[in-house]
Amino acid sequence: MRKRLILLLVALLHRLTSQRLPPVPGLEVAPASQRTAAGLAGGGARPPRRMFLENHVGCLASMDLFVVPTTAFQLLCGLIILRHDRRRIVHNFVTAQPSASWVAQQIREAFPWNTGPRHLIRDRDGIYGATFRTTVAAMGIEEVVTAPRSPGRILTSNG
Repeated sequence: MRKRLILLLVALLHRLTSQRLPPVPGLEVAPASQRTAAGLAGGGARPPRRMFLENHVGCLASMDLFVVPTTAFQLLCGLIILRHDRRRIVHNFVTAQPSASWVAQQIREAFPWNTGPRHLIRDRDGIYGATFRTTVAAMGIEEVVTAPRSPGRILTSNG
């Protein structure tokens, strides 16, 4: 009880002075415990993105839409869906006229019979309308939408 009280007092002094925690004579406290007592450990904070990806790689999939120009100068829209656990392509398709219902149908075809991932990473493309979001929610998949104007942030950031 006395050691805990001393530790809390030291942590309070640290917060007031914003300096490094001084050693307490006769009391050996691990640096992690000092940070926790000082409130620096970030209790309750969200884990960094990289840690999220490492912990949930088995239940992650990502999808993206892209434009492909043809030799006849037409534009085709391609869709690719990847599973992260084995780094494999689950589904890919190309169309000339994409719509929200078409993307929703591609999700149903990619993950039939309750084989969908827990999390689906996607960008903020306007094609993902209400039909798509309703279909994904009905399949029990949580959408993870990337931040605006940051194409590689979810994979390269540490926090």
